[in-house]
Amino acid sequence: MPRSSRTRTMMTSDCGTDGDDDGDDDDDDDDEDDGNGDDDGDGDDGDDDNDDDDDDDDDDGGDGGDEAAVVGVIVVVAVAAVAVVIVVVVVVVVVVVVVVVIVVVVVVAVLVVVVVVVVVVVVVVVVVVVVIAVKVVVIDMEILKL
Repeated sequence: MPRSSRTRTMMTSDCGTDGDDDGDDDDDDDDEDDGNGDDDGDGDDGDDDNDDDDDDDDDDGGDGGDEAAVVGVIVVVAVAAVAVVIVVVVVVVVVVVVVVVIVVVVVVAVLVVVVVVVVVVVVVVVVVVVVIAVKVVVIDMEILKL
């Protein structure tokens, strides 16, 4: 069936029926009749929202920008939380070590004092016993002399 010259002109020109110059029948400036999106690889989706490839009105080059920002914030918060936990753990470990050292020093000091007291008591008892024994021996010798 022969085509009319108008049909042939429309098929060979870059006009399409939508009035723009990309040759399809949708309202964007790309080359495919899909409604939106950069289908020809030139980075422009033709939708007047100043972004590169979709109709979401952001300038991030894709419709995952909001999700990526949220993921970025979550990652930053998670890293900060891990850093805070590490700092808290380090502080707790340092405090525990300091307390243990203080307790050990106090226990050792108490043990030293106890040992010194025991030694002094033993020495005093030994001296008293020796003195008493000497007196007894001296008294016994005096009795024997008589």
